[in-house]
Amino acid sequence: MYKLKDAPMGAEARGQIRVIWPQLTDDDLDEARDDPEKLVGRIKEKTGGLDVCVRARLGFILKKAAEEGREGNPRSRTASAR
Repeated sequence: MYKLKDAPMGAEARGQIRVIWPQLTDDDLDEARDDPEKLVGRIKEKTGGLDVCVRARLGFILKKAAEEGREGNPRSRTASAR
């Protein structure tokens, strides 16, 4: 299972998080930048979301962003190949 503590939060992940949870502010994300557990707590506090749901969705976002960061952005490669 993907561990939230291993996940960096880059710009793309921040954007996706703000789309899913628009109640979060930039300050919320800045405060939780190096502590995903703190972010889980903030999301639950502001949205009333269930712990398991917040963790699953956030884990998916952070994992996807980390994978795209390692491999480069596949969308940009296909766009430049056209």
